[in-house]
Amino acid sequence: MPIDTGELIKALAILADRRGVQVTFKESAKGAAICAAAALMGGLLGGPRGLALGGAIGSIAAYGLTEGKFKSLGEIILEDLTESQRIELKEHVTNAMANIGYSDVLNIGALLLSNGRVQDVAFNVLKSFATEQLGLTIVN
Repeated sequence: MPIDTGELIKALAILADRRGVQVTFKESAKGAAICAAAALMGGLLGGPRGLALGGAIGSIAAYGLTEGKFKSLGEIILEDLTESQRIELKEHVTNAMANIGYSDVLNIGALLLSNGRVQDVAFNVLKSFATEQLGLTIVN
């Protein structure tokens, strides 16, 4: 009996949400650059007061540009992965489980939510997949 990809993906999303993992679409660097550029321009044009004003304006602009760009890893797993990415993630997790000695990977969803060691292995695979395959940056 094959492993149900949907159930495993849901279990991984629950695990990611329980661990409180947030990711960014690499917008943090852009926000920081906008803030710094605005502070620099303000400092050049208005001295110390311009620096403070430019920093404040840059911070507000950076906030506006990055709002909504941070998601939980659970949301990304459930909403943004393509079917081929879901299958690839399932394969990574089931291979990792087999490597640590869990031969009964058919019940991996339930095992994933109840066993701390399995959670740690699955979570590490999930973080690795998110950074290497999806190009996401883990925030926490």
